[in-house]
Amino acid sequence: MWNDNQAQSVMLKVIRLPVFLFLASFLCVLVLFEVLARVFIIPSTSCYGIFLGRELPPYMVHSKRTSKGSESSLYLISAKPLTVDGDEITSGDLWGIRREDAHLGYAPQENSISVNGWSQINSLGAHSRRDLPKERTPGKKRILTLGDSYTQCSRVRLEESWPFFLEYSDSGLEVVNFGVEGYSLAQTFLKYEMVKRQIDHDLVLLMFVPHDNLWRDINMWRTLWGWSSANLMPRFEIGSGGELVLIRSPYRNRAEFMAANKNRVSPELSEFLRQHDRFYFPANYEPDPFGGSLITYKLLVKAWSKLRLSRMRNDLYDPGKEALRLSRKMISALRNSAALEHSGFVLVFLPSPQEISLYRRDKDYRNRWNKMVRYASGDGAVRHIDLLPELCKLSRDNLDYGYDGSHYGARTNAAIAEIIRQRLSAMSE
Repeated sequence: MWNDNQAQSVMLKVIRLPVFLFLASFLCVLVLFEVLARVFIIPSTSCYGIFLGRELPPYMVHSKRTSKGSESSLYLISAKPLTVDGDEITSGDLWGIRREDAHLGYAPQENSISVNGWSQINSLGAHSRRDLPKERTPGKKRILTLGDSYTQCSRVRLEESWPFFLEYSDSGLEVVNFGVEGYSLAQTFLKYEMVKRQIDHDLVLLMFVPHDNLWRDINMWRTLWGWSSANLMPRFEIGSGGELVLIRSPYRNRAEFMAANKNRVSPELSEFLRQHDRFYFPANYEPDPFGGSLITYKLLVKAWSKLRLSRMRNDLYDPGKEALRLSRKMISALRNSAALEHSGFVLVFLPSPQEISLYRRDKDYRNRWNKMVRYASGDGAVRHIDLLPELCKLSRDNLDYGYDGSHYGARTNAAIAEIIRQRLSAMSE
């Protein structure tokens, strides 16, 4: 008869053998995969290499500058060739011509006009065919529109933008479009602070596009969202006392950024991004001295980063998360700043095109959107216009898109202008 110790010893041997065989098999498969995977790695100047169409970390610091003709977009994505009415459309036509700016990251190039004239910027940096005096035009109410590409109305001609239609629809209005492609709320706020005393105005109309604005305001390096940017954009954070704290790029310009981060993210940039950019995942840009050379490790890092980013996207509309809390704070600050200029303030909520269909068919999404609107508007304390329910009423024929297939087209912009005109008229009664 075996005693207890002998029985335990036999049991351990029985267990150890399959565990050992499993580990040995796993190790053999891993080694075989690593050997074979390297055969399929394509060298790349932007990352470790490309495996079956997938870029593998660590990623390099690089900049893609789009330039068609003499127009430098100083922007973040590449334009596909586009022809409209026989004209080759340039990046400047689609997005406007811009320059570097030490305070804003980038800004529209004053007194510029794109090759085909789709975009024109006046001396104040507004989208307009004319310069405007500081003083209001007698008999007209002057509105400043602020926001990103959906306010600028990139991807269409200036005369197909909703600010243009809004002015055209009412002879008593003068609408000045200060929207800028790719801007966050932080950049928009800083832009207003720069121009508010250069042009008298009666009303500030802030276009808030949650789908785009929310992520930008917890991000500084746009490359981390899939764009290409050779500098960091400014952002605000909420301080310990509830105040807004401005965080600026440690680099004065693109050249300084690239010089300090040659190919790889420097230790200084890494430390800065770890503190201030919620989309910076160090494993994507910094070599791991332990498992970093394994293709398996790189694939796991890529999958983990994608999952984490997806979860963060889903949280953007959550009032308990940083992005929406920060947006609410900045909206309130902008309203207060406008009040100091004796100007009214109206917040406009605009959905992205895909959110219109979501709102129509998904009750949970409708509740999520409505909850976000209530929170961002300070539970109704800020005068606001929610465009989503109204846009859902439009027929498909009246919902069109920009010439590159993104954003909104002329018909939708005309509808947006009319909804805003009616709602502003009702507010003034």
